[in-house]
Amino acid sequence: MELLRFRRFHETDLAVYAAWFADEELARRAPFPDTDWLAEATAGEGVVAEIASLDAEGTPVAVIRYEEEGDGGMTLFIAVDPAQRGKGVARRVLDAFAERAADRFSHIDVFVARDNEAGLALVRACGFRLIDGPDDEGFVPYRLGLTD
Repeated sequence: MELLRFRRFHETDLAVYAAWFADEELARRAPFPDTDWLAEATAGEGVVAEIASLDAEGTPVAVIRYEEEGDGGMTLFIAVDPAQRGKGVARRVLDAFAERAADRFSHIDVFVARDNEAGLALVRACGFRLIDGPDDEGFVPYRLGLTD
């Protein structure tokens, strides 16, 4: 099995990540990574963006962006390279990220669009539990507890 690695998102990753948005599904579900997105995600002020890779070169297969919450948890967003869909990459990345996050956070919250069947299946398969109904924008909140 290929080694899964995480590293901080760097400005040199922006062009690769932005190219993923040629995919209509990703483009309609995620905020486009422009310079404002980059500034927020790399400023180190509570919002962090990371790259997940499966090779020694650090080629991105997923981008994870999370924000610390005031209650000891985090809110997480994950985007997978469209060329990697259906290969189990999202589950590997999410499982490994949760294992790492358990050292620092009590839980991970995600908000999945109610029509995003793949996203809903992913969070359920990774052990996230429904915590409420859809919000006014149609996002369904799920939580993964990281502490006993």
